[in-house]
Amino acid sequence: MARYDLHLSDDDFYALTPRQFDALLKRKKVETVASEFLLAQLTSWVANTGFRSTEKPTKPSDFMPSEWQKTNGICLAS
Repeated sequence: MARYDLHLSDDDFYALTPRQFDALLKRKKVETVASEFLLAQLTSWVANTGFRSTEKPTKPSDFMPSEWQKTNGICLAS
């Protein structure tokens, strides 16, 4: 996680306190959800305004894996 997702070197990782590392992980999660939301908004708009729109309008959260885990109890790696 530290190397691939946070792009930390060994020295950077070992210099962090557990609290600092936790703060970086929380920030990464916020970044991921924000990116998901942008794409979900676009997908929802296309689904709702396309040539064959759905009977029930979709919401951006319908296209966000991070939201699926909250509503369906699905455990996704965070």
